[in-house]
Amino acid sequence: MPHLDTKARVTVVGLGNLGLAIVANLVSRGWYVAGFDTAAARMDLLNTAGGMAATTGSLAETGLLCFVVPDDAAILDTLTGPTDLLSRLGPEHTVLVHSTVLPSRMAELGGIVRQAGAAFVDAPVSGGAERARRGDLTVFAGGTEEDLARARPLLEVVGSRRCGETS
Repeated sequence: MPHLDTKARVTVVGLGNLGLAIVANLVSRGWYVAGFDTAAARMDLLNTAGGMAATTGSLAETGLLCFVVPDDAAILDTLTGPTDLLSRLGPEHTVLVHSTVLPSRMAELGGIVRQAGAAFVDAPVSGGAERARRGDLTVFAGGTEEDLARARPLLEVVGSRRCGETS
């Protein structure tokens, strides 16, 4: 699987303080960024950060999907709930989870995503919104070598420190 280039398209799901800061960082580095949040007020802030609004119907239009949501229930709801994102995932997609989720639930989510044919990277982050704006998060990335290779261009922009990756 080829590496993504810096003109990659990414959708950030979860536009809280950290999600919006990640959007702003990616946009400042030339990435096309779509964003999605269930809170209308957060979607309004997306434009200020330079992102484009995604709808439930357009979530799968980018090759990379980054979840920056409060918990695994929000991830599962986006994948299998009314948005039915899971049914639209395929080999062209890589799902990254920047949320802190229990390892057992992360393994379950990874299994669901991989069964749909997409790559999956467990990539919780540390550092807060200010470091996210600078692309200076610490990323704890886990996944298969192939999945990590697909995600690496994004991970290199999101964080200056990456732990757990294979080289």
